[in-house]
Amino acid sequence: MRRAAGRKGAATRTLRSARLAASSAESVATNQSLKDVAFYYPGPFWHSAGWIKNLLLFFDGVGLLVPSYMRGKPFELEPEMAHPLKREGLLHILEPETLVDRDATKQLATALSEVIASGALDPLGKKRTKFHELSWSRLGGYGDVELARMILEELKRRNLAKDSEDGVSIPMHPMVRALVLVLLSQILRPRGQDFGLNLSAATDRPELVGALRELLSLEAAPSAGQVVSLDFQTVSVDLTNVPLDEVLAFRKSHLAEHRKYATDVRRFVREMSLLSESERKAGTRCPYRRDSRNG
Repeated sequence: MRRAAGRKGAATRTLRSARLAASSAESVATNQSLKDVAFYYPGPFWHSAGWIKNLLLFFDGVGLLVPSYMRGKPFELEPEMAHPLKREGLLHILEPETLVDRDATKQLATALSEVIASGALDPLGKKRTKFHELSWSRLGGYGDVELARMILEELKRRNLAKDSEDGVSIPMHPMVRALVLVLLSQILRPRGQDFGLNLSAATDRPELVGALRELLSLEAAPSAGQVVSLDFQTVSVDLTNVPLDEVLAFRKSHLAEHRKYATDVRRFVREMSLLSESERKAGTRCPYRRDSRNG
């Protein structure tokens, strides 16, 4: 019982930290000179091109947290999407070597240490699972090497990570890797203003985030991008088979109307991102969803 209470307390503090980061990012959004950018997580590259096309109707672009040694990966994996977006100024490659600074590493270490100490991750280390790579930079190795090493040692002791085999990445349990990246998606949001960006965390892997919440016994804590992606079902169409150039042409032809609509959407989802799932279900209604029904 005591262990469960500790686990719940650590999860709650982690959630609170994420909300504080979201609140800071929201205050940044009042600066009209900033571009509203969907900050993709939990990896350096999206899984659904159609989902990215939809994001372009809500945001001024997409931001990817890509380690320097993988900088060309998005252009190799999906050149027909990445190159046009880059040319149009809609793709922002953010390097963790710069973004995950000392302060961000400290926040990450604090959040992870509480979760690790709670024992919530211990069951993962008892199962044989193929590890996935997490760049040393995203663990904070460039921000505060001592803190990053401390995190790594704690994870190694619990069979959740191993020493680097290539000098740039850490083999890590996929759920722990996802946890690090989900935390970074919130921690790094305020840093976007240094690059002229208002970052809103967004994911096309809600099932993975849901699994993490269940593991940590967390209430759902949607970010702006998550709420937008969930609401695509009712306020947008499936753009998977629509050529990217047509999506970009639509943005240009209807920019004025689109920006007003997108601004209303972003204002709404920023407010929603600070609410728990129970608060969202307690009667909160989406204004643009109501408008769409009324034509």
